[in-house]
Amino acid sequence: MATQVAPLPKQAIFPLGQHIGAPAKPVVAKGDKVKVGTLIAEAGGFVSAPIYSSVSGTVFKVDTSIDATVIASNLQTF
Repeated sequence: MATQVAPLPKQAIFPLGQHIGAPAKPVVAKGDKVKVGTLIAEAGGFVSAPIYSSVSGTVFKVDTSIDATVIASNLQTF
């Protein structure tokens, strides 16, 4: 079977707690526009990791302890 391009999700949810370490600290707010590769959360401690958006769109919600939600646009920009 040939490789097929998957459709974009309507929204992407980025968990701020990626592992056993400290959750990342969001650097975006509701309504911000992001592109693929935009930093959406910075490392929150010694054992933590930054999080970058894998979709372009508008930040719909930021919950500082759980996740950041981006509503994806049809035009993905880098």
